Amino acid sequence: MNEPSQPRTLRLIASAQARRDSMLKPVRWPPLPDPPIEALIEGWRRRAPEVHRVTVSGGEPTTRADLPELIAALAADGAPGLGLATDGLALVRAAAIQPLVDAGLVRACLALHCGASDAHDWLVGLPGAAARVRRAVRACRSVGLRVTIEATVTRCTAPLLPESVVVFAALGAHEIHLQPLCLGPANHAHAVTLAPRLGQLPVLLEAAVRRGERLGVPVRLQGFPSCAAPGAPDAIEHEIRGGPGGADWAPVVARPARGGPGLACCSGCPPSCPRIAAEYVEVFGWAELNARGSSGEPPPPVVSPGASVPPPGPRRRWRPAVDARIARARARDGGPPPRPAPGPSVDVLEVEVTPDATSRLVRQRLVWASAERPGLLRLVGLAQHPRALALLAEIRLLHTAAELVGGAGTLAGRPDGALAVLAHLQRVIVPLEPPPEATEASGGLEPRAWVAARAWALRLESLGIEVELSGRIDGIGAAGRFLRAWERGLLPGTPRLHLATTGTWAELVALARVDHPAVRSLLPACLGGSGLSRWARLDERGRTVGARCPCGSPSCPGPRPRWGA
Repeated sequence: MNEPSQPRTLRLIASAQARRDSMLKPVRWPPLPDPPIEALIEGWRRRAPEVHRVTVSGGEPTTRADLPELIAALAADGAPGLGLATDGLALVRAAAIQPLVDAGLVRACLALHCGASDAHDWLVGLPGAAARVRRAVRACRSVGLRVTIEATVTRCTAPLLPESVVVFAALGAHEIHLQPLCLGPANHAHAVTLAPRLGQLPVLLEAAVRRGERLGVPVRLQGFPSCAAPGAPDAIEHEIRGGPGGADWAPVVARPARGGPGLACCSGCPPSCPRIAAEYVEVFGWAELNARGSSGEPPPPVVSPGASVPPPGPRRRWRPAVDARIARARARDGGPPPRPAPGPSVDVLEVEVTPDATSRLVRQRLVWASAERPGLLRLVGLAQHPRALALLAEIRLLHTAAELVGGAGTLAGRPDGALAVLAHLQRVIVPLEPPPEATEASGGLEPRAWVAARAWALRLESLGIEVELSGRIDGIGAAGRFLRAWERGLLPGTPRLHLATTGTWAELVALARVDHPAVRSLLPACLGGSGLSRWARLDERGRTVGARCPCGSPSCPGPRPRWGA
């Protein structure tokens, strides 16, 4: 087995850009610009003594326009075994790969998560992706690259591992890397659906390793703890993560690439074990990891005979302890859901719903939010959910004032009679993107997106639903253009604005110079703002996260981070 002092593979993070959303993505990286080549060279040099090969990764590194120059610079600096970890979608033609080979690339690490194409396409969220990866494997082999197939082991693909190894070998892979699923905020909602239980993996992982040995294709287990495959200790391989320095890239580079360093597994694991990710233990607990030692025997008891049993530790409060089905049944009988724990109430509690979230998860989050008993429940993005109409109809059972934020989404094609369920909402806020500067120079023509937003707002108003248009501003220029559009009558009603999530403190200071009630309502008290509300957001684990003022003063109530109340 590899020891910590032995060389390892360095995964060099060269881009934070993602080609698309994927169910396997653990975190949503911030919109960082591509790091310069000099910073990546320095990041590789810091790890040079302990690595025996370097893999350029991301994000998606093929989104870099200067990728050939980066490969050439690393090769000239002596980076060994230079490889590229990619989804393969940009490498389906030999002509696109040849410049990278000429620059010094020797390996291509292509992500193909299962031998069954439909399973891979579902995991990455792109129909036809598996077929393109297969074409990329053939194209990479045609130009002389050594091909490694990287497969993330999930709950749905784990039983197919031995068969997938056969498929990968038939495609011409020189090596196969099996990697554990990294859990994080972006895919935590699907943790139970996606993450396989480690207690069930040893038989499957060891069978995949043995199948690879018979086919002459090495199968490496990158990031799995040693107890996940006790019968194949030599297949466990280490991988470390590196990249540019700086505070912006620190959270990206510091996050473990494949499972470790994390929490110790059990007393039988050797010091070189990559360990298990803390996120896995947070979801599934320690029970199965401590069920046996290295020899298969149960661990010694924690409490000796005759001693008093210590009280359980404090429960980590991910979410209010409210069962969704019981709470909804109680709501139908006329009673509000009980508050699970005492805590400060908020005027506005925001819940963001993504279109790919299951209906069951959305219902649970709505119950968790109503159990906090906020003054107003703000639903962001729910109109884009495929089951939006049915979910909005159930909100009245929560006995909580609610408002909907977002465009028409899936509600646009519904008849007027079906939209009557929106009448119980306090209001619907339709966001507007800032108009381009050329709009005023062209005679004040209304942007096309505004036309659709106004049409949706007028339709809801005709049904007796309270509607407001709100402009998203990211600076003083956008605020001025919105206010002038309201003055000229391009937008109906009173001016209403909200801050973009990417706004900075300097932009808030600049906005303080605009003397308008719609702008002052967005500013913190330290900048002369008014009408602030106690605001919080419900994260994906059911915890309430409060807003803080960017000025840093703990006594300042802070700005409204998104929408005015």
